[in-house]
Amino acid sequence: MSKPQVPLTWLCFAMLMTMLSSTGHALTLKTDFYEVTIPRKLEPKDGREIEGHMSYAIIIEGRKYVVHLIQNRAIISPNFTLITYTDEGDLLVEQPYIRNDCYYQGYVEGIKHSIVALSTCSGLRGFLQTKTLNYGIQPLETSHIFQHLVYRMNDLDFENNTCGVKSEDLSSPLFAGTTEESKAVIKKKRRYVELALVVDYERYVHSKENTSVVQREMVQIVHQADAILNEVNTDLVLLGIEIWTQASLINITYENPEPVLTEFRDWASPNLRNRLHYDDACLVL
Repeated sequence: MSKPQVPLTWLCFAMLMTMLSSTGHALTLKTDFYEVTIPRKLEPKDGREIEGHMSYAIIIEGRKYVVHLIQNRAIISPNFTLITYTDEGDLLVEQPYIRNDCYYQGYVEGIKHSIVALSTCSGLRGFLQTKTLNYGIQPLETSHIFQHLVYRMNDLDFENNTCGVKSEDLSSPLFAGTTEESKAVIKKKRRYVELALVVDYERYVHSKENTSVVQREMVQIVHQADAILNEVNTDLVLLGIEIWTQASLINITYENPEPVLTEFRDWASPNLRNRLHYDDACLVL
């Protein structure tokens, strides 16, 4: 009997949702609420700092949220590999250094089942999720006083950013299509997923053809998806990224995701699989 797994489709959808909240070009701020706030780092109550732990007070809509965070260094594989293409179309394989000391996950004090995922590499970037509200946060790049933009993710306009996936599909339960027995096993047994990401050419161009920018975005996406998937005892490890730096290697259409997913799987099996020994792979548009 094969072991039940978190469906790959929903793994990628979880990543898609974090992508919509964490990267500038994928986000359309058509929301009923956003405001500027200045997060305040809190000192430990006993005056003794614990390495890898920190807390912030963030005022949103007049309410103070205290978030407690623990560093997560495990989201990037020690053998992380970056794959790009030369002007001649040849593969270029590297193992660059990627900073992994500024990614934190945690919870909101006093709110059960809350989820927080923030990077502190440059300001605070990520999300706070409670039972009723999801807030995204990102630094104001021009601010010199640690100002951040906070917005309700619940209200975001996803229609032009979901590769044809409707908002009602994205809000469906993570376990859609799995049996009750499978759900119980998934929740009980911890699963480690070595993940490969493939970034299409259009997204690369939108990032000003800067592979370092793309890398940071992808790590941010995986970090936030990992926080979401913790609820089903699943840990993500970013094994590698392939960036289509010359042209997209499959046909990309935004009206219907199914043909894209099918063609991507057909491409990845003989190609990406030979370069990265991953558990799951996702195409990021």
